[in-house]
Amino acid sequence: MQHFAPAVTRAEPVRADKGTALHILFSLHGEELYDAAEALGGPRGVRLVSRLDAQLRKATEVTRAARQLAGELVRLLMLDGVDGLESEEAGHFAQIDPASELVHMICRLTDLLLDALSSIERERSQR
Repeated sequence: MQHFAPAVTRAEPVRADKGTALHILFSLHGEELYDAAEALGGPRGVRLVSRLDAQLRKATEVTRAARQLAGELVRLLMLDGVDGLESEEAGHFAQIDPASELVHMICRLTDLLLDALSSIERERSQR
């Protein structure tokens, strides 16, 4: 089983008391999101999660920028960039052992992220 060291060690987790599903997801699974993004996107994936993390730290609500970054993260986790065999994402994906726990973690995080974004959209539509 392949293990990834946390790409970025954060001083403190995103505060779950900010209340949105995305804040809570980062509070509970932030390091795993960094690891998954690094495994699938390399340094670009780490930068993506880092930018989303920073957006969530700045605001108690999920901003438009944070929603856009979360959408990019969903696309990375769902392997949208793996179609082209020459893509950077395809190269990272090819290095992952299909039987590794990392694959299960990525699937679980994708589901959790999609659920969090759906929850946020439901809340926005009820306003």
